[in-house]
Amino acid sequence: MKKVILFFCIFILFMSFKTTSFVTNAEFAGGFTSMQIDTLFKDRISIRAIVIDKNKVWYGADNSRFGYYDLDKNEKFEDHIYRDTLNLEFRSIAQTSKDVFLLSVGNPALLYAVSKKTQKVRLVYKEINPKVFYDSMQFWNDKEGIAIGDPTEDTFSIIVTRDGGETWTKLLSDKLPTNSLGEAAFAASNTNIVIKGNDTWLVSGGKKARVFYSPDKAKTWKVIETPIVQGKQMTGIFTADFYDSKHGFIAGGDYDYPEKK
Repeated sequence: MKKVILFFCIFILFMSFKTTSFVTNAEFAGGFTSMQIDTLFKDRISIRAIVIDKNKVWYGADNSRFGYYDLDKNEKFEDHIYRDTLNLEFRSIAQTSKDVFLLSVGNPALLYAVSKKTQKVRLVYKEINPKVFYDSMQFWNDKEGIAIGDPTEDTFSIIVTRDGGETWTKLLSDKLPTNSLGEAAFAASNTNIVIKGNDTWLVSGGKKARVFYSPDKAKTWKVIETPIVQGKQMTGIFTADFYDSKHGFIAGGDYDYPEKK
């Protein structure tokens, strides 16, 4: 959703977790009993999405920047993707075993693959539309992935790849559920797509707050109503996650009135 910034950090503190002492409920915490927060680097940068690849923390950022922090070497790598005079902002990031993918917001939408081995960058998808605005991206497996954006017609903009990210295809509107007028997605730091196995969940906000579910990797869809506050531009579902194919949660509210219950 174009007008929403769920987080904007001037100084980014990447964190790693080690054993020290301030989680008290070990069972709730998944087995560990304590943690330590370390600052990996400080910079004047807005980072909206990260992905973990073994010893590296990859990120997409503002001002056409991307990079990673190598936890083993304690080194930061950063580069820029220059495209004409565009100042790109990357809010979506995903990965396969070979590549990291970065998707810019706004018009034109530009999707890049970055080789993990060589850091070579290549453009794999471009979409020009005054309404284009992609919010989130994930992969089901090493070959198949999905990205979601705000509607350019009357459905979500959804692009998929079936060949490891080399080519991407936009799903036709007649194959997708129709969005309500004013229903879109929040650019919630790459967290409004959730994937578990072949199951996929997308969440919406604005005039409607709904969950879009596909059991077969975006081939068919159904829509579930939710009780999350909705009806205004800044209301709805901000984020979601699932423990497994049956148990998950959604979170949201009214962004303009965060204290209102």
